[in-house]
Amino acid sequence: MLFRIACVVLGFVAAAMPAHALEDCKFEFKIDAQSSAFQALVEGAASRGGFWRPIREAPQDVQDIGRFIGRLDVCLMTPDGKPRTVQTPNGSTTLNSPYVTNCTAALLPGNRLLTNVHCFREPSLVAAGFTRVREARINFGYTSTDFTGNVQTFLVDDREIAADDATDALLLQIIGADANEALGGSVPMMMETDVTPRRALTMVHHPRGDAQQFSSGTCQIHPEQAALPEAASQLRHSCESTGGSSGSLLLDARTLAVMGLHNQGGLNAQGGYNSGHKISAVAAALGLEFQQAGAGGTGSFDPAARAQGALTDALLIEDDAARRDALAQIVQGFPGSRAAQSAQRALDLMQGPGREDPEQTATAALTAALQVQGLSRRSRLEELIATFPETAAAESARAMLELVTASSTQEAINPREPIPGTDVLRVMADGRGDYSSPDAALRAASAGDVIEIYPGLYEGGVDVDIPVTIVGVGDRTTIVWESDEDDVIYWTAGSGRIANLTLHLRGGDFYTVDFDGGSAVLEDNVMSSGGLAIVGVRSGSTATVRNNIIKDGASTGVYVYDDARGTVEDNEILDIKGSGISVKTGGDPVIRRNAIHRSEQSGIYVFEDGKGTIEDNEVTGSGKSAIAVATGSDPIVRRNDVHDNEQSGLNVYDGGRGTFEENEVYANVLSGISVGKDGDPVIRRNTIRDGQQSGIYVYEAAKGLIEDNEIYGNANAGISISEDGDPLIRRNTIRDNGQSGVSLFEGGKGTIEDNEITGNGGAGISAREKSHAVVRGNTITGNAYEAVWIYKEAGGQFEDNDLRGNERGAWDIESSAGSVIRSGNRE
Repeated sequence: MLFRIACVVLGFVAAAMPAHALEDCKFEFKIDAQSSAFQALVEGAASRGGFWRPIREAPQDVQDIGRFIGRLDVCLMTPDGKPRTVQTPNGSTTLNSPYVTNCTAALLPGNRLLTNVHCFREPSLVAAGFTRVREARINFGYTSTDFTGNVQTFLVDDREIAADDATDALLLQIIGADANEALGGSVPMMMETDVTPRRALTMVHHPRGDAQQFSSGTCQIHPEQAALPEAASQLRHSCESTGGSSGSLLLDARTLAVMGLHNQGGLNAQGGYNSGHKISAVAAALGLEFQQAGAGGTGSFDPAARAQGALTDALLIEDDAARRDALAQIVQGFPGSRAAQSAQRALDLMQGPGREDPEQTATAALTAALQVQGLSRRSRLEELIATFPETAAAESARAMLELVTASSTQEAINPREPIPGTDVLRVMADGRGDYSSPDAALRAASAGDVIEIYPGLYEGGVDVDIPVTIVGVGDRTTIVWESDEDDVIYWTAGSGRIANLTLHLRGGDFYTVDFDGGSAVLEDNVMSSGGLAIVGVRSGSTATVRNNIIKDGASTGVYVYDDARGTVEDNEILDIKGSGISVKTGGDPVIRRNAIHRSEQSGIYVFEDGKGTIEDNEVTGSGKSAIAVATGSDPIVRRNDVHDNEQSGLNVYDGGRGTFEENEVYANVLSGISVGKDGDPVIRRNTIRDGQQSGIYVYEAAKGLIEDNEIYGNANAGISISEDGDPLIRRNTIRDNGQSGVSLFEGGKGTIEDNEITGNGGAGISAREKSHAVVRGNTITGNAYEAVWIYKEAGGQFEDNDLRGNERGAWDIESSAGSVIRSGNRE
């Protein structure tokens, strides 16, 4: 993270292995040594919880992509096989030959690998004479140091297919085996080109050559990207990395489309950024077949859905040559998928013997389509219309689609072989199913039955007291179920599932979906409400609410209370008039990876003794604070991206507590974190920056532990304390804020120790209006005014601080100041 990510002994993972005198390449998985220069950074990471996490802790869609990302081992040699001295930024070291280094590489179609040029040709090693690649291997499935039995290793040709020094991009060839077949595919050949600063990223890599890890949370496009011209290939980011991470793909955190190729470190304690290159530039330089992902994609990565979207876009291209290219990319980028099969059929139509006579080719395609049955016929007809839209055969195909729709629907409601002991009950609004309403089907259902709901409009609420599955069949936006003056679904069963529906409560004092106990799963729905909360989880329920669009609520989005637990994950929650998610009265859910946008109150509100684990969410555009904690509540809040809210980013008040760790809090209208009226949180290892007021504001007798945070770039003070606020503030970096580093006023108190307070626009610490703090062991330097400014009856105890190097000296203690005790300070 602090060094260039390259094949040098300290910046790369070559230090993971000792030098060997033998002329054999030593490939191994266990890391038996590490750079002493890197040791302090590693130990610091351990104390803070780590820079990255094992891949097994990643969401499943990230793990799925991780199957195609491996550790690249490169055995380098000098021409004569003798040792060489290598110059590094930290001096020189002697390396024996051969010498093994590690990178990360991604598997592409055609058994190709994408990584960095410097993984084969690191300048410092080349200069020392390590000019020959004796052998290279790629290892997939290295996910644990405890068990390596699932690792699949393939030989890599030491001759490059293509290389581009400008983007540090290298294309290699696997030899001797078919890795694509063995692993079941490749990384999706979908790219995203919108490099808006602060866009969330995910990176899968092998730092230090260790078992596979992933970086997320603070992993995003760096704000400094805005300083580059749009045409630049560079991509600046903040994904945590180190030696061995070179060659990692930078993925959009929500869609997992590829955005860049990481190649260089630069993050450090003072800021900085890591570097890579945009995948569009890499693809152009190496001739890769990445296709632009669909605009506005949300939710988890779904290769089938993205392939189908790419097919739709390709078939809309008017130019024949461009359409053929787009279809060919789908065939290569999504091998074996249904969309790839359709794309190949379309290519066959366009490139077949009759291609010079579109009418003849289209007629032949129509004849072929009519020879298949059911839904396949519909697909063939749609492909024909898209490929030859102006032909007579296409007109005939359009006329036939209604017949195909009717016949395929009728085919779909024919009885199927049920699971032993259960039934499939089909609900169709036009009366051609087993039942015409969900309520009628539920009244006839038994435990374990599946209720399939087909497109149509359904009205009226239902009570579910037996475990069943209720699932929409088809496009969920065409399966609309509404109610007024009653819950759309009131659920008391012990288990079950609700999926793929559009649910709306028109009004009344009810919920759209109300889990009054039980542990059902609510997923992949679109839900809204003109009444109370869209989803209620209560009475000890452990329901799972995931991958839904929860929007347009007149009250709350998701409401968890009365000792309910459950999981709320991977949802998009937007345009809620109340709070996006509310938790109270013993509610203790896991709330993770949600996008919560434009709530008129708070994005997440925990109150009246609520709890919960709130992690890896993005909360933005809230009318009040992004995450608010009050009245005895005590949640864990970590790794959230909290920005651009109308009040504070995080707000703790009225006796609220909570542990707030590793959150990115920035660009909020009020303070980044506010702690008021008897609040007492733990605030540690957060980044709190670029707010329009103070970074942290503690007031009205609030306390709290504030430690190991980075607080910078805020318009007012880094930390403000007033009205008997009395926090413990230690080991923070408080820098480059518009006013004082720490400002105490109107009776503010506190213990301020072992902090670095530098580069602020006012004094390092200012105190006025009867404020009084204990200030010890701090480094207060480089501020625009004095290190310490005390006036208007304020005082304090100042001991063992370094107060040197400020623009106006160490002290300004005005005659209006109160008692100031000083000892052991360096001035």
